[in-house]
Amino acid sequence: MLPLVRRRMRSARLPFEERRVLVATASTLALSNLLRRNSRATPAREAVIQAIGAVPAVIALTDRDLAAYHGAEHKAIAAYEQGVDDVASVPKEHDRCGSNLLVPMMLLSAAGTILLERLVEKPSNAARAVVGLAGASLAVEAFAWSDRHHGEPLAEAFHTPGREIQRLLATKEPSPEQLEVSLAAMAEILRVEPAP
Repeated sequence: MLPLVRRRMRSARLPFEERRVLVATASTLALSNLLRRNSRATPAREAVIQAIGAVPAVIALTDRDLAAYHGAEHKAIAAYEQGVDDVASVPKEHDRCGSNLLVPMMLLSAAGTILLERLVEKPSNAARAVVGLAGASLAVEAFAWSDRHHGEPLAEAFHTPGREIQRLLATKEPSPEQLEVSLAAMAEILRVEPAP
């Protein structure tokens, strides 16, 4: 898979959507580095950097088909878990979607970066990477905890931003054809990996 991705990235014939995402990603990295180099760590600076970091994902999700297939995936999984035959009737938002990690990861990354820059005058890239990894690890642990404590107020609070991201941006209502694709994919997964 990785060699294919590398070949596609080197190709001058990338589809417009992929070029848009690559340009947005490169611009995001450059702007974030510039902001970090030229200003002191503050909650406002980190909020701007985290918002800028979300731009490539937002651009990718402007592709309606991508968001609709994401919704179809959620519907197929939820219908299977709930034992519902009418896949179209279940919500397109799902509590185990990775979008539930976005806000906690952004908050923890911002807090960790501010703390690191207050403790170390010129933090190395390795130190920044460790802080980022620690933030991501804590977000994943919170995600797992919230899944085990579904329905409790703190778990619901954890899921609320992710649900809103899915509702407003990351998922769209799929077409019947897209639902068929998601059901075929689910059937193949269940064939290869039968339920215990």
